[in-house]
Amino acid sequence: MAIMRFESRSCAALMLFLSFWAAVRSVLGREFVVGGQRGWTASLAGSNLNYSSWVLRHRYYVGDKLLFNYQAEMSSVLEVNRQHFDSCDVTSFLASYNDGQTQITLSNPGPHWFISGDASQCQQGQKFGIVVLARTHHHISHIEITPEASPQPSPVPPPIIAMAPTPTSAAPSRTVSAMLLGLLLLGCWFLL
Repeated sequence: MAIMRFESRSCAALMLFLSFWAAVRSVLGREFVVGGQRGWTASLAGSNLNYSSWVLRHRYYVGDKLLFNYQAEMSSVLEVNRQHFDSCDVTSFLASYNDGQTQITLSNPGPHWFISGDASQCQQGQKFGIVVLARTHHHISHIEITPEASPQPSPVPPPIIAMAPTPTSAAPSRTVSAMLLGLLLLGCWFLL
């Protein structure tokens, strides 16, 4: 009898811990290293991996963080509006960073635009835009937003804004979590 009480208390404690862990994980957000292993560099623009393709690999939510790794003496990061993004205008910006390891917390939903502080690197493709989603948003499909026609052709591919995939592509992760929770509850029920 004492063993059953111990097991049911252990099961309840485990369920409480898992619930707490899931809640904390959803609030704290994730960290994305911009450009992956190569980081924030102009050389990424000319490689097989460009920032537009890197952006599409992820979904961004309020609370997530972008980590820009770069050589501070060679580059910087500017957060700009869409107009300055399109023109690679480095003279007007919302925020400027030049510490070499810039971490930006995405605190507001909506579009965010980032460019290199060096206009020539920006024109070579060292820039990207993302759409940050609110944590409670569940019904957004993947959308690509390209800039309007510019007066002169540019060798840089049009920017792509990443949005959350359709609910069906996000469902497997939630389904697995729900299945594990269900199995845990079923196991606890058998122990009682």
